[in-house]
Amino acid sequence: MGGRGLPPEVCLPLKLAAGHVESLLQKGVEKIFFPAVLEMVPRTPDDIVHTCLYVQLIPELTRMAHGRHVIAPEICLSDEQGRLEAVREIARALDRPTEQVGRALHHGIQVQKSFLRCRRELGRRALEMNLKKGLVVM
Repeated sequence: MGGRGLPPEVCLPLKLAAGHVESLLQKGVEKIFFPAVLEMVPRTPDDIVHTCLYVQLIPELTRMAHGRHVIAPEICLSDEQGRLEAVREIARALDRPTEQVGRALHHGIQVQKSFLRCRRELGRRALEMNLKKGLVVM
């Protein structure tokens, strides 16, 4: 499936995500949790944290295509109030206790911050390399 039913200008990663959902459903997975993350956790106080419009929409488009099999709550992680609402929305969607979801979300945010630190460090080291021909990053 991948890009079938998606706007043609949707990027490859989103087509892959839609195809992955299709593949999971074909393999018999009954429910897929695919949240629409509207805003990320800011890295600095002045950080712009909105996600791409297509990143915001692909979970809903996928839910529309596959109905009850896709759970696609909208969540906003940019501030404490948004995170509290996200915890409640996810807990409701997954039928889990809010405390459990809160711990999982906190852990996920910590992992994301660690990833960002590692990525920044790798970028810094790459820029410090004295390469004569260049560097390709994918």
